[in-house]
Amino acid sequence: MPLSLISAVRVLPALVLAVCCSVTPSFSAAATKALKFHQTHFFLGKCDMTVARDAFRMDNLGNLRFSVVAKAPDWTVTLYRDDEKIYFSESLADLLDTGILSEFLVVRKARYVDPSTHRKLEVVLSGYKIVCMDASDQILKYMPLQRAGVPSQIEKLAYGIYKMPTGGGIPISYVAAQEHKDFFVSRSKAGGRHAYFDTTKIEAVDVTPAFFDLPKGYKKAASVRAIVSGKNSMEMSEDALQTFGRDIEPVKRK
Repeated sequence: MPLSLISAVRVLPALVLAVCCSVTPSFSAAATKALKFHQTHFFLGKCDMTVARDAFRMDNLGNLRFSVVAKAPDWTVTLYRDDEKIYFSESLADLLDTGILSEFLVVRKARYVDPSTHRKLEVVLSGYKIVCMDASDQILKYMPLQRAGVPSQIEKLAYGIYKMPTGGGIPISYVAAQEHKDFFVSRSKAGGRHAYFDTTKIEAVDVTPAFFDLPKGYKKAASVRAIVSGKNSMEMSEDALQTFGRDIEPVKRK
């Protein structure tokens, strides 16, 4: 065999290996299948909630601009702000106990509705089947957890953050007769039904595992309320301290 051919045969495996390595995707960046819910909360405003079989994320797109992440196995809840690069973590049990907002702002609604007083229907949103519990004074829509392919911790996270009825699933919408104990609702409307919570779209998305992680280099804040309020989103007045809690770090005036 000619020397030139022998040399080519020897070099070929190395070239094949180099090409394979250059086109093989990184396993660390493998996509995670998830569902994204585009939602609106009567106080928090627009929110995107993304859920997977082992992870959760909620991004507030309204005035408050904070994010919440949690994932298996321990489902520790971490709230963080990108603008101030701060975070605070707590257990899922603590989130369910206290929520992220004062009861003065958002009164916790009952988690379930009485099935004996509601008509159970099935509706479709963005191609996904949704359960609708209909009564004269309220309408609750939710997606059962098994249909979304997610564990019970997802429902607990949604209830702890939004304080809206879930029916044991992922909350989709809640319309009810106005309750005057809801401070901002009673100031904006008098009587009749009020849309406390709604979902406009559900979509299947691919995200990286890092999507559910706290960004690196963030500093720990004093409390959950410090994350939710944000120093740059409001002026620290007596009303604000009463509303969000006195564990917020006050703004230092120059």
